[in-house]
Amino acid sequence: MKKLTFIFTTLAILPNIAHAYIDPGSGSAIMAAVMFGSLAASMYIKTYWYKLKALVSGKKNDSVASQQAKKFTKGNKKNANKISSS
Repeated sequence: MKKLTFIFTTLAILPNIAHAYIDPGSGSAIMAAVMFGSLAASMYIKTYWYKLKALVSGKKNDSVASQQAKKFTKGNKKNANKISSS
């Protein structure tokens, strides 16, 4: 009960209107932080999407990085064979 009385008293004493100013620089900084925060969250989700997908589905999938590495090495072996046979 004392906490409730303290809260109501404090709110009654404080002014209802905040006399504050947010300049355009602050607004753009907040907007940039929100945009880059959402970008970072989406990249984090994208990075671990395949691991989460494999965990949920119960399948053992190769990660995207290992799949791309396999494609890259296959392409390099073909190019190496073309160069050596020339």
